[in-house]
Amino acid sequence: MSIKDNTINITEQYELKNRLKKCRGFLFSAYRLVTLFCIAMILLFPLMYMLSVSLRPSADMDDPMIVWVPSKIIFTNIAETFKIMDYPKAFLNTFCISFICSVFSIISCSFAGYSLARFKYPGKKLFFIIVLLMLIVPPQNTLMAIFLQYRSFDFFGIGQLIGLITGKPLTVNLNGSLWSLFLPAVFGAGIRAGLFILIFNKFFSNIPVELEEAAYIDGCGVFRTFFKIMLPNAVSSIITVFLFSFVWYWHDYFFTTMFLPNMKTMSLELTKLSAQLKQALSPLGSGIVLNSGDITVRLQSGCLLTILPLLIIYIILQRFFTEGIERTGIVG
Repeated sequence: MSIKDNTINITEQYELKNRLKKCRGFLFSAYRLVTLFCIAMILLFPLMYMLSVSLRPSADMDDPMIVWVPSKIIFTNIAETFKIMDYPKAFLNTFCISFICSVFSIISCSFAGYSLARFKYPGKKLFFIIVLLMLIVPPQNTLMAIFLQYRSFDFFGIGQLIGLITGKPLTVNLNGSLWSLFLPAVFGAGIRAGLFILIFNKFFSNIPVELEEAAYIDGCGVFRTFFKIMLPNAVSSIITVFLFSFVWYWHDYFFTTMFLPNMKTMSLELTKLSAQLKQALSPLGSGIVLNSGDITVRLQSGCLLTILPLLIIYIILQRFFTEGIERTGIVG
């Protein structure tokens, strides 16, 4: 075989490899596109369905020809659901609980995460195990103990010591008060607090120690270094924890039902919406009963009103949220 033939064969093999490489790249891109499209549909389908049903007349629910696009767009379903849920009061109560508990969780969990990341002290491994148990143990297993503790709260044993002097322990009943939700958040034991501690722990572990050493040389103490150096660098993690905490407190039904059963919150009002619809829209003794279409469109309107504030908050803070997820390594 001549040199020219060898050159032609090598060129053909090189072109064949390039074609195979391009073909594999195209197939991988197509697979990735299909996968992302399916994931997007799974995530967006409930929202699209919710929006479509909320803006249609109830008669469209019985029309098989109407699937996604309503026969006409109306806002009366949302307006009626707004009144039935007592939305302003429920929104204000839920926002206050979610915001205050999220701020408390950021403060307490950042302290805990920083101490686990930087300091050495007796029992550190035990505390880290406790943090992991906060993620592993379901809250249903500890609910009864927490409920009994709040029913006769003795200020962490101080009330019992006072009882040794006065003959009667000093206790208060926290069940039914906002402190039943605030107190765990203050001490780093709120909803999903174990995850938040790990997020801060991972972030602070990745920050160079030289930053703190330079601050110590300049005369800063531990607390001043934490507030002046570490926290300003942890803005993305703070926003990530705030969003997670706010969403979980906003949608919480388990603890709210147990400790605040008489307070109007979004989750409680949404669960009671079906009964409220029948009671508010069906006059007593008239024999008028709402059909399934009426109930469905108003329930979906209630769901839309519930998640709408969270969507707005996420749209505003999503850039910081994505950055925080990447820097904390939560998906690594």
